[in-house]
Formats: sequence, structure tokens, C-alpha cells
Amino acid sequence: MKTLFVDSGVLAALIGLTGSAFAQPDPTLPIPDGEVAKDLPGAKELPAPNMVYKVVFDIAAAAPKVDEVNSGLAGVVRYVNTLANVGEE
Repeated sequence: MKTLFVDSGVLAALIGLTGSAFAQPDPTLPIPDGEVAKDLPGAKELPAPNMVYKVVFDIAAAAPKVDEVNSGLAGVVRYVNTLANVGEE
């Protein structure tokens, strides 16, 4: 009986961990498959939707392997999607 509870717990944890892998991309974001920065409750500073943002991204190093996405591009995607998530175009 104890093994049944342990096996059920492990199965539930695995299902919970893979749930985000099957999540549909958000079509309203500029880069639908990309991440958005996590919301922090009580955050003092948020992107202002009425401000014009002019940014430059400098990615000098290549990805460690040819078939991997550059980690710098992941940061650019997160930044762009976060601005769009708070109402910036």
C-alpha cells in the first residue's frame, strides 16, 4: 500500500513537471514561443506602457554548440515579450 502512494506521488510530480511542456504558445506575444519575465508581487518598478523604449542588444559570443540557441537571444526574447505583456507595442 505504501508503494502505491509513493508511485502515485512520483507520477503526479512527473505530470506536473511536464505540463508546461505541452502548454500552447501565446499568440498575442511578438515571439509566441518565447518566455515572459515572471511577475513579482509588490514589484516597485514595471515597464511603463506609455514610454518609448530604445535598446541595443550586444551578443558577442556564439552559442556553445552549433545546434543550440544563443543564450543572449533568449534574454532578448524575454525582454521583448515582457514589454508586450505589460502593454508596450
